[in-house]
Amino acid sequence: MLSPLCELDRRGRPMDISIEQFEAAPEITRIRITGRIDSYTVERVDEELNSLIHIGSNKLVCDLSGVEFVAGPGLKAFLRTIQTARKQDGDLKLCGLRPEVAKMFSLAGFTSIATLYTSEAQALQAFGVAGATPAYEQTLIAGGAAFDKTMIAPGKG
Repeated sequence: MLSPLCELDRRGRPMDISIEQFEAAPEITRIRITGRIDSYTVERVDEELNSLIHIGSNKLVCDLSGVEFVAGPGLKAFLRTIQTARKQDGDLKLCGLRPEVAKMFSLAGFTSIATLYTSEAQALQAFGVAGATPAYEQTLIAGGAAFDKTMIAPGKG
């Protein structure tokens, strides 16, 4: 595993990115991001995602369970990565989004082109990795009731 890459958001808090290959599926790269993706940190996110695509890692699972906010430029960075990966017969699968972050993606219309996965295991299964075991499972709570993000994210994952 590579060392996390850290940037500071506009509030001076760290935003970290870690990148590693899945043991069970080395053709798939896991990206874990924590913190806020805002105008101060989006450039680092965009650079890292683009560099992975350019070195041939076009199947990406991005765990956003540690992300508390994504600004418009961050949404655009994810969209560009999805488009580029798909042109190379790959994809970017986003998983583990907190309800407030999932809502940002949904309001921006993002879910019309991509599925937001509740767990890493679901994202791996979407790549055809049979029997994927999750590194974690996250239950989402919206307005006091649990919900399944696949219900609000019917895109063409």
